[in-house]
Amino acid sequence: MGIYTNTGSFIKVFNPNTAKGPRNKHLVPEVSLRAQRILRRAAEEENQAFTVHPIYTHYYKRLTHGKQCTCRIESLSRDSSKTALNNSMQLADFLVNVPQILPTKDNCPICFDSGFVGGYSRLGAFTITLDSTTRYTTSKVRLEKKRPYIFRPSDKAGYVNWEIKIPKYFKSVLDVAVRWDIEPKEWDLKIEGNLVDEDNIIAEKNSTANITLSMKDGDNLAAGAYCVFIVLEVADSNLLPANFPNISTSLTADYNVTNEITSPQSVYLDNSIQKVDTTDLFIDTRFRRVWRILEIEHNAPFNEPIDWKTSARLVRDFEATHMVPNKLIVSKYPISGKYTFVV
Repeated sequence: MGIYTNTGSFIKVFNPNTAKGPRNKHLVPEVSLRAQRILRRAAEEENQAFTVHPIYTHYYKRLTHGKQCTCRIESLSRDSSKTALNNSMQLADFLVNVPQILPTKDNCPICFDSGFVGGYSRLGAFTITLDSTTRYTTSKVRLEKKRPYIFRPSDKAGYVNWEIKIPKYFKSVLDVAVRWDIEPKEWDLKIEGNLVDEDNIIAEKNSTANITLSMKDGDNLAAGAYCVFIVLEVADSNLLPANFPNISTSLTADYNVTNEITSPQSVYLDNSIQKVDTTDLFIDTRFRRVWRILEIEHNAPFNEPIDWKTSARLVRDFEATHMVPNKLIVSKYPISGKYTFVV
């Protein structure tokens, strides 16, 4: 007996050309469109909320390329990108829970342990870092080749001179800071023979200028300068709005600190920033504290960016880390004697 293969009377053959879809299939594009409109409106409302009562921040991204710092002198010949990968993260970068894992030494004062001169790039700003990796000349000042390299004064008046190109386009001078080992007894900082201030820097726009650090100290062997930071504003705004929805303080004596902001905190960052990383820092303008980002969630449903939801920890004032050159933190962190802010 043969096998009957005609299924026409028993099974309805599926024909994609004639088959009907779900009854409300035609509504799917409309639902998707309306959802995107709602999310776009939510993003607009979120941005409006940032402008109503924001806490503005100075935002810093860790460098992953550039001139290699002299604190990594044993690996100066390595490929820069490989070095950035190997040194991009350390245990001290993350949440401090117990005293045993607190940093035991200062970060490198030139690269902040990023491996690259300058350490961090500031949002809306351009930083010129003058150290021994920048072309220089000296007179009666010694370059001590420990890690990192440092300029030491003598008992006679001497100087370090850097010849640099001042950018043509910048709006203002945000910070000029000298990073010391210990500040010498006598010193000054000049540009083309004039004391460094905002007007004299602006006067040298789009020209090659000599910046001279003069020093004298024959008594203190620890006196010396690591570098000079010149931070120029190059954008319409160098501040990033942020929202701290559940900011709270603690009256307990954790780490012998009382009435202090608890950490970590949820922090929502404005979506105008293109990328957020767990190696980023920011300084809030209200509490004047340095924060380190720990966790990131990009709130962008349907590819409609609304904000960056992060978890950030407070960098405590007893941690000798991440002391980026910014006048805002002088009142909260023990950096007097380490930095002198000329502007």
